[in-house]
Amino acid sequence: MLWEILLLLPPQPSSRLLASLVSRRWRGLATDPNFICQFQARRRSWKPPLLGFFERRRKIVFNQDILHPPDRIPAQRIHIPFGMASRGFEVLGCRGGRVLALHRVFRQLIVFAPITGEQRYLAVPAEFGPPSILYGAMLCAAGEQNHVHGHCHCSPFKVVLVSHRRDHQPLACVFSSETDTWSNIISTKYPCELHGDSVPATLIGNALYWLLSCNAIFWFDLDMQSLAVIMGPPGMNESGNYRIIKPEDGTDGLAIAIFLFPNLQIWQRVVNSQGIATWFLQKTVEMHSTLGIPHQIRRKVWQDKVLGYDEDNDAIILYVDDSAYMLELKQMQSRKLNGTRSMKHCHPFTSFYPPDSDSEIFTYNLY
Repeated sequence: MLWEILLLLPPQPSSRLLASLVSRRWRGLATDPNFICQFQARRRSWKPPLLGFFERRRKIVFNQDILHPPDRIPAQRIHIPFGMASRGFEVLGCRGGRVLALHRVFRQLIVFAPITGEQRYLAVPAEFGPPSILYGAMLCAAGEQNHVHGHCHCSPFKVVLVSHRRDHQPLACVFSSETDTWSNIISTKYPCELHGDSVPATLIGNALYWLLSCNAIFWFDLDMQSLAVIMGPPGMNESGNYRIIKPEDGTDGLAIAIFLFPNLQIWQRVVNSQGIATWFLQKTVEMHSTLGIPHQIRRKVWQDKVLGYDEDNDAIILYVDDSAYMLELKQMQSRKLNGTRSMKHCHPFTSFYPPDSDSEIFTYNLY
């Protein structure tokens, strides 16, 4: 019975480490090779944990100071391509243990896995040549029935690239690592305008969504290979502090979090039987008590912003008073993140710990 109970521990190395400190019996189970194999297999049913953030300062950096040492992967185990030190590179998104980045000068994409060191360079199609702004997203293309995202390092992947022509007509293209080719150009006649800064996509169901600068949203359907533009809720016109999130009810619909300190508004889009879409304000949450911030705090209003969204764990990253907070949207529980002072827009990176590094971290902290 104790064996089965310990198999329910969270996937972080610290959980097995702490369990081993309870008694000699617990330590014997936690270090048993058969238990370790079952534990690593069982934890694939968990959501991949947040290991850190990719953010741009003078160069692309990986910030994992949010983790305490028992759960922090040694810096030498994180593989970042040497070229990422160039100022021309920008991260477009992270998903499934991989990162998608773009060199805006050379118009070159790179897909890499920080845990395994895998790298793949892709040339941007000629139709997306300068000076057009590019958005992109990478996702796992594994078709196995029991595949768990977070262990996608060796699985096939797809890259979706989005831009617009000079007449602001949007277009998209899809790369498949299995065929090593780009698809035909996909477009729609609805005009729109992209932000100058890279905006990460949110994957909901089998569709990707990007926020635009005209109170609108890019919608790319991966099944139908179609591109559309839909209008956002009214509050998007008042603030740039918003992020597309997954609906609270777990459906394949669309929701948006708008951060207007001290309140966080959650809007959800509902489509009726006639196909008419309506946005409604689902909830408004007061942030002083939720984040644990005193009411009399002195704030720089222009610094209050949404930094990122962890779609695997449904958590949004907020920046208030020179500190970053991670807010779990379902439980509305928050924690202040370490090492995030003066943090810029970030890309949360989630992945399971590789088995060898898990054992390395565990052994180092145990002895």
